[in-house]
Amino acid sequence: MKLDFPNLATFNYVYDVLITLGSAKDNELPLNKLSRFVDLSPQRLQSHLDLYLYSSVPESLLEQCLFKKFMKPTGLKLLRNFLAKVFGLKLKDMELYYKLTKEGLKIYKGLPYYTKMKNSLAMKVLKTLTGASHPRLILKRLSIILCVGTVVSSSISSLPYGLIIAKSWLFIALLIMALLLLKVFKPP
Repeated sequence: MKLDFPNLATFNYVYDVLITLGSAKDNELPLNKLSRFVDLSPQRLQSHLDLYLYSSVPESLLEQCLFKKFMKPTGLKLLRNFLAKVFGLKLKDMELYYKLTKEGLKIYKGLPYYTKMKNSLAMKVLKTLTGASHPRLILKRLSIILCVGTVVSSSISSLPYGLIIAKSWLFIALLIMALLLLKVFKPP
């Protein structure tokens, strides 16, 4: 199977969306969240993704369909109704979602990211530690955890037993960084 990408920018965005959707629960996410991961406006991202959308591809190119798009009700219906009544705010009832098709999932499972991470114990530990599955989100949350932990441990180092706690945190932080750099995000 050959995918014909119109240009390198589209390829990059589609690659990022494949990783994001493939690592998301049920392989689906709203367009707004996808656009934050890819760092692109929702309208611009939608124009890139619509090239590989199930409904917009001719019958002869159905194997190139990577995404399905559908509307899904937004959560917190009671809160939305309350805000509409009290403050007169009009909030959206439905939100645009993208989901990987079978072909998209097949391509995701062939990506170097997936093959490297699928059985990695280090990646499972980092996913559990950060509560995220996308590599960028893991790095972002891990850096926040390490920065906050370092500030807290250095501020309590003057307390009794604080130096022991600070040294323990330093050891844990170095262990996490070694795990991250050596096992998960090593160069090919």
